[in-house]
Amino acid sequence: MKKNSKSGKNILMWVLLVLLPPVGIIYVWVAKKEFTTKKKAILSAIFAVWFIVVLLIPEATPEEKQAQREAAKQEIEKTEEENEADKLGVDVEFIKNIKDACESVGMDIDDIEISSAENDGSTCKAQVEYEGYIFDVSGDADNTVTYIGSGNIPFLQNGQIQDVNTRIVTQTQKSILIVQAESDVKENLKAPSTAEFPGHVLEADEWVVNKNGDIFSVSSWVDAQNSFGAQIRNTFFITYKWDGNENTTPELTGITIE
Repeated sequence: MKKNSKSGKNILMWVLLVLLPPVGIIYVWVAKKEFTTKKKAILSAIFAVWFIVVLLIPEATPEEKQAQREAAKQEIEKTEEENEADKLGVDVEFIKNIKDACESVGMDIDDIEISSAENDGSTCKAQVEYEGYIFDVSGDADNTVTYIGSGNIPFLQNGQIQDVNTRIVTQTQKSILIVQAESDVKENLKAPSTAEFPGHVLEADEWVVNKNGDIFSVSSWVDAQNSFGAQIRNTFFITYKWDGNENTTPELTGITIE
């Protein structure tokens, strides 16, 4: 028990000497009776110098602290880009150009993922994933990005830019449109109670939802009984006019069931 008590006192002494040198020095002279005068004097001198050094270190101004934070942030971002470049085997300049180009067409660069990138000496190309969509990126041998597109829709081409947000359907919008489409299709069936649609999760790929400004289209299939009682499959294509706000209802503008 005495040994543990002594150890605890020593820990307290060192904590005080390092964090509160004046208090620690007084503690050494008053409480550490087992120390020789020489040992106390040496400890006092060392930590007195330490206290003076700490006092002489100037505190950074708010502007300097902000500059340090910005520099640290830039270093982290730089490291991330360098890591991406190393992982994909391309120049870091290409990674930066991809992000700049994606940002220019309305993407949030914090949400993009560069899944592949290469430069064969004559052209550069990459694939970027954003909001569940895959975008093709291509450009010149010097890593200049000249094209960004998804499917047959260009968002950057020949210097012309189209904001991706005019064509991207969010998951919330897609869910609302699917539910609305099911309701509108049922109203046009002979036996709506027998309607079976693809699942929203496991068969999500069976639903195709597109957007062009405030015009949305939904296409998929439905199994339902016809007038003879036979369960048959029909495909449908529906168009809506909608502002994309979840608090408003899409306006049906056209429906085709075949």
